[in-house]
Amino acid sequence: VLSPAAKMRSYEGDFEITVVNNHLNIVNSLDIEDYLKSVVVSESGANLDLEYYRVQAVISRTYAMRYWNRHENNSFNMCNTTHCQVYGLRKNTNALVDSAVNSTRSIVMKSLDSQYYPTFFHANCGGQTSETDIIWNEKIACFKSFQDTFCRNTKQANWEKEIPLEKWSKFLVEKYNFPIEDETSMELMSNFIQDKRMAFFVHPRYGIPLRDLREEFDLKSTFFNCQVKDDMVYLKGKGNGHGVGLCQEGAIIMASRGYDFRQILNYYYAEMYLDKIVKL
Repeated sequence: VLSPAAKMRSYEGDFEITVVNNHLNIVNSLDIEDYLKSVVVSESGANLDLEYYRVQAVISRTYAMRYWNRHENNSFNMCNTTHCQVYGLRKNTNALVDSAVNSTRSIVMKSLDSQYYPTFFHANCGGQTSETDIIWNEKIACFKSFQDTFCRNTKQANWEKEIPLEKWSKFLVEKYNFPIEDETSMELMSNFIQDKRMAFFVHPRYGIPLRDLREEFDLKSTFFNCQVKDDMVYLKGKGNGHGVGLCQEGAIIMASRGYDFRQILNYYYAEMYLDKIVKL
């Protein structure tokens, strides 16, 4: 008997299996609240406080409703990857997650125009959340940058990385024509400091988005300082992720200190109110 190539998993609900272009198309059909019990564990992890799981349940439910028809051309609602929400880890009779989903049943976030609220979140903001135009060139007014004091001493609050100056400079010159022969420019590059989140490296006139550096050099965030010494670039950064919306580690600390899910959601999501959906 051949062993299965993939790890065995169990699911709630039923399955609809069809053949599409010589491939099996497997759709898991189940109630949205049962779906969320898997998503909450997958998106947040184990051994957290009940109140944080309630936060994640409302976020995940809101996201599902906002993008409910994302895959309608494929004859299903949502996929099981990060393109939608991670789904597939059985809830494993996690009583806290079950309780969080059940106790927030049908609750979603709405914006002031009564639309489903955009539920951006990230691992750690480094002490300051980001506005959307810094990260994606799109301004969403309800996301305003603010100082987050809850996540500054958590696991992912700080990071460091070293990059050869030759590699760093080559990227800046080839893509942005950075004037490495200019002493003033090199001095600015060698002592770049972000007291608050910025959109551009060194200065906007050089046209180097920090998000491009993050992508090119696989940095944990765009919130970093830069120093050059002995042909090496030393980066000291804060946070992990894009910094927009809810900071998971900050929210986890808030939950552990007794804040309820409504207070936590209102802290990170401005101009938001909670509403209930009709069961699908």
